[in-house]
Amino acid sequence: MPAPLRLLHTADWQLGKQFSRFALDDGAALSAARFAVVDRLAALARTHAVDLVLVAGDVFDVQDIGDTALRRGFLSLAAFDCPVLLLPGNHDADIDGGVFARAQRLGIVPEHVHLLCDGVPKTLLDGRVQLFSAPLRRRHEANLDIKSWASYARSSDVWRVGMAHGSVLGVLPEHYELNNVINPADVESANLDYLALGDWHGALQVNPRCAYSGTPEPDRFRANQAGFAYLVELFQDVAPKLTPLPTKAFTWHSLELQFDSFSDVSALAPLRQFASADVVRVRLFGTLGAALEQELRVTLDALRARVRALMVEVQHLRFLPSDAELAELILRAQEHEVGSVMPELLAQLHAQAASGDEAAMDGLRLILQWQQEAR
Repeated sequence: MPAPLRLLHTADWQLGKQFSRFALDDGAALSAARFAVVDRLAALARTHAVDLVLVAGDVFDVQDIGDTALRRGFLSLAAFDCPVLLLPGNHDADIDGGVFARAQRLGIVPEHVHLLCDGVPKTLLDGRVQLFSAPLRRRHEANLDIKSWASYARSSDVWRVGMAHGSVLGVLPEHYELNNVINPADVESANLDYLALGDWHGALQVNPRCAYSGTPEPDRFRANQAGFAYLVELFQDVAPKLTPLPTKAFTWHSLELQFDSFSDVSALAPLRQFASADVVRVRLFGTLGAALEQELRVTLDALRARVRALMVEVQHLRFLPSDAELAELILRAQEHEVGSVMPELLAQLHAQAASGDEAAMDGLRLILQWQQEAR
């Protein structure tokens, strides 16, 4: 019987990923975090004394990543003190001139790092492990063929471990099943002790011997258990023990707030719960009066300074002063030389804004701003 085996299963590092939808400094920090997480993974590998590190695809985000970033990525792998296995995924498929071919040409692949580009089964750890892999040779394949793995004879004293990057049919949302599909029957027939998967960015166990580790550093607003790696412990005659290990520096949150023109400032309370390790998307819906809109602007400015990155979506938010606020606007307008025409104009704009006219909403905002500046 083989001795117990300890694996660190991770995937979807996507080193070099850019975050252009955020402010320049925030995007740079999020991109840098993807390199920094590699050091945390190496520390976890040492702490848990793993035998192998499995990176199940998408080590890099794009094929045309610059040479400096490519070197930085491979240099970070020097922190691991055990073999590291890198599988080409859909973002870094093994194509001519791709990242793995360039890394070999530049001579920057450390000795303990294995590039799984040929798909040939490998024997590792002095014969204790037989490793099967399904490298992608283009971004999209119709199916990932792992049927051949079942044809290799099984030895009772060797662990059989597989690595693939794709979508197990019937496990992920349907739109993920368009490319790089893995037949669940093939997963079962491969007779593996463990199959390490990449592509889905959340930690997800497919069956007792197969799982997605997810990306170690979240990169999108989806509640799918991103920000982990799996410690996988293999023992004879029992199912593997999978332990999710936290790895992320930043937590991504998506928040929706619904307003009406009479909402009080307590409606903004959810925006005050976030801190510096948070990336926040706020979607705003409904109708805001003048006072609440001003308080919202102040709150969002404070939030933007407090969190790592903030995205605000206002496509479904309308501005409409309450009747009391409209009356105050009219009263203050009458104090100025144009006061004689303002009541009728304001009433007209208010009626148009109430029917959804965005130009009228902007007009009311400008008049309100003019009054505030004229005080």
